[in-house]
Amino acid sequence: MAESGPHVLTSSRKTLRVLEVMAQCAAPVGVSELAQLLGSSRGTVHKQLSTLVASGWVEQNALGHYHLSLLPVRIGQAALRQSGLGEKVQRVLEQVAAATGECATIAALDNDAGLIVQRAESDRVVSADIRVGSRLPLRDGASNLVLLAFATTADQRESLRASGVAVAAEEQIAAVHSAGFAHTVDAFVDHASAVSIPLYDEFGLRTTALTLVGPHHRVDRDTALVALRGARDAIRTLGSPRPGDA
Repeated sequence: MAESGPHVLTSSRKTLRVLEVMAQCAAPVGVSELAQLLGSSRGTVHKQLSTLVASGWVEQNALGHYHLSLLPVRIGQAALRQSGLGEKVQRVLEQVAAATGECATIAALDNDAGLIVQRAESDRVVSADIRVGSRLPLRDGASNLVLLAFATTADQRESLRASGVAVAAEEQIAAVHSAGFAHTVDAFVDHASAVSIPLYDEFGLRTTALTLVGPHHRVDRDTALVALRGARDAIRTLGSPRPGDA
């Protein structure tokens, strides 16, 4: 969860917020457009962009518009490795997607939303809208229910609600925690079902959600759970990645 207090540099948080907003843009953006998206002044955003360009996080094209550099990709890959995720886990996702014919994803809690951090697609595409980097509101969805049930406390959820974030009801979260999985229909993709289970890192310090998504007429909950638990067991046998591993 995000921290605040006397040791937090507000200016740094605001500059990092520029990166978050740029990541949600489909194309390079100008200073004025970005300032509007951020609710900030053009002069302030220009200084923030200049700082990010000088630091290698952002680049400016010939038209004067700004876009993310590839530096966030390297940082993101390092985050995946440090979280126990990476290419080895991706191969397991691809195997379960191929075996079931459905889309397999891993999502993590990203402050006030679920974040898709890895995805493997079968030859039957479910939705191009749910891709790596997609942020899903916490009010619904199998992966988010698992994250709420296994990666947050009641106090953290209450804090999210107090800040205006729509979060699933406590009764629903408690039911998911008791069952050990979540099953939803038509949550983010029409006519689709999702089944999700918690995936813990080897130290038990971070919980993500391992999910299968597909058309509801194809997805059988019990069959999906068998496939997901098999994938979770396979991921657990991978162990902690060594330095330098992809």
